[in-house]
Amino acid sequence: MHKALPVLFLLFSAFPSLFATPTDTLRVTTTVCDSIAWFGEMYTHDTVAQHLVTHEGGRDTVYILTLYVNQTVYTDIYDTACLSYDTMGQTYTTSGDYELERYQTANGCDSVVMLHLTIIQPPQAHAIIGDTLVCRGQHVTFFYPTDYSPEYYWYQWYFAPSSPMGTNVSSIVWNVGDDSPSSVAVGMQVIDVQHHCVVIDTLLEVRVCEESSPAGAQIVRKSNSNILICNAVEDPSGIVHYRWGRTDKQTYEEAACDCDFNYYQYETPINTDLYLYWVETYLIHGDVICRNRTYYAQPTFSGIDSHDSFDVIACLQGNRLLIQADNPSAERIEATLYDMTGKAIAQWDLGSETSVRRQLPFQYPGGVYLLSVQAGTHRHTTKIFGQR
Repeated sequence: MHKALPVLFLLFSAFPSLFATPTDTLRVTTTVCDSIAWFGEMYTHDTVAQHLVTHEGGRDTVYILTLYVNQTVYTDIYDTACLSYDTMGQTYTTSGDYELERYQTANGCDSVVMLHLTIIQPPQAHAIIGDTLVCRGQHVTFFYPTDYSPEYYWYQWYFAPSSPMGTNVSSIVWNVGDDSPSSVAVGMQVIDVQHHCVVIDTLLEVRVCEESSPAGAQIVRKSNSNILICNAVEDPSGIVHYRWGRTDKQTYEEAACDCDFNYYQYETPINTDLYLYWVETYLIHGDVICRNRTYYAQPTFSGIDSHDSFDVIACLQGNRLLIQADNPSAERIEATLYDMTGKAIAQWDLGSETSVRRQLPFQYPGGVYLLSVQAGTHRHTTKIFGQR
């Protein structure tokens, strides 16, 4: 009986699993990339973990995990582009996260290059508004209607064949001189200075005619709704016409009135917060209209703006004396012209309307005259400067 013990010991030494203890231990060592799931648990860093499993018959097994975790290497590129982005032979037109490249590193994990891209749309393009046919000596204003904040956008006018002009306003004025080219191309470029986004308008082709524009208008205004125009010089080449209008500051849409007289009354008072008011003189040369336009963006004008009960404005235009008078008392108005010696050289009966507008002949030498206008007890005297 005792001789069998050495045999059992030899069997146990050779085949230990045949004589398992109540608890077995199984050790596992491994290296992974980023993470591993082990018995329902997720591991993302180097760790030693164990898990107990009980088998049928009451035998337990302890699994011991020794884990080494290597990380995938990410190279993140953050960029912003206007409309599209070109890199590594690919073109991207929408914002998003893109994997540009992936390769294996020495630790056995991947190295990934990621592009985090934001695509910016350029600022909205507007049409350039201006004259397409201009005359020598004319001032032309080109508008680019926009309300972009100058803090984020820069405006670049293109005025070919002249050099470009960088300016942060949405309009420019071109003085068409004798040395101006016969045609130019006017364009506007808007630059998003934050994202370097650029949009160029369709160029406006402008032709310059050899005809000359009339002399610029002199504006005398007496109230917030009435305007009197005097031309600086009577143009011998044709009849000077007058045009009045206003331009909406948001849309630059124009409303205008063509007139052959020198007085105009707006239906409502001038509101320069909403509108840009302008007045122009123009001549018709065949099928070409030459004009000089002046814009008024100020709520008040320098000059006469009195509100007396008897208010008179007078000015000379060539050989015509223009008189405008408010006569609320409806009394008969008489006007007397004096030279500087005090001699009365002309007298006119202007009628008794409450609002008088007259164009009177003026055939006197150049010099300074006094015009006295009287209605009842009201009298208004002003100087008249004649040029010959």
